[in-house]
Amino acid sequence: MSLSFIEGGLAASAALIIISSLLPLDIFLHPQTEVNVVPLVSIWRSLTDAPGSDPLRTHVLNLLLYVPFGSFVEARTRRPVLVVWAIGLMVSAGVESFQYTFLEGRTTDVDDILLNGLGALVGGLLARLVFQAVHGRFTSRKDGRADPREELPEPGRS
Repeated sequence: MSLSFIEGGLAASAALIIISSLLPLDIFLHPQTEVNVVPLVSIWRSLTDAPGSDPLRTHVLNLLLYVPFGSFVEARTRRPVLVVWAIGLMVSAGVESFQYTFLEGRTTDVDDILLNGLGALVGGLLARLVFQAVHGRFTSRKDGRADPREELPEPGRS
């Protein structure tokens, strides 16, 4: 995969996050400001609502929104997936902080941060698995050399 494709994908996924977070379609239908700082409360509420409800759909979309972002961050930086997860959490926290500070009628929810971070983590893991399937090895180094863990002998071999 070329670097320009990866950087373009990263820019496109970041733009999608910004657009979907700052210009939601339902703000005109439900103009109310809510703040949830207690982890897992809104997730629990959406799971106990009827299947296919708006909150559940919103949580699934929150998770899926950050999967491409996490994939492209991992592909671009070759950092450990926990670093990709932390980047996803920080970007999401920044978006939620912006919504709370500057956007009237928006919901700010710690569960959105958790789900977005989880999406970035899943994306980073998927990128790692795809890279391993294509190249037969993991790399986490910027220079593209194999991860030193690869040099260890397989169990049962000397």
